[in-house]
Amino acid sequence: MQTAKKAIQKKILSFALLLAVAFAIQSVLIRPLQEASAQTLWDSQVGMGEGGGDIGEAFGQSGSKPDRDIRVIVAALIKVFLGALGIIFVILLIVAGYKWMTAGGNEESVKEARSQISRAVIGLIIILMAWGATEFVITCVLKASGAITGIWYCPGI
Repeated sequence: MQTAKKAIQKKILSFALLLAVAFAIQSVLIRPLQEASAQTLWDSQVGMGEGGGDIGEAFGQSGSKPDRDIRVIVAALIKVFLGALGIIFVILLIVAGYKWMTAGGNEESVKEARSQISRAVIGLIIILMAWGATEFVITCVLKASGAITGIWYCPGI
């Protein structure tokens, strides 16, 4: 019975890892390619898109789409990595809850599930704090470099 539970837990964990990798690939590689190939409303307007001339230049359109900056790519990778870790910790929380529900009154299994839940919650809190700090630092670095504007919460910039 114990080996069947471990096999199910391994399958759930491997599925979660595959899901996290697929999410990372989709958000870092596939979505930017789709966004780059899609024609925006701005590009569909006469005189505004590529080769828009004077009208486009008056509204800040340089004529071609800029390449993605390496800072933006690294920021996206860090966000995806932290998001994948968050997904893994939520799945660990669900597995521990399942273990607790199926303990059947076995005090040792309940104690093990309770400790696993507390460790997963602590890990989730750490991941959320790391995400918040990373988001703040990356936003302030991008604002300082001029890649983004309009951010008010970066001190001294």
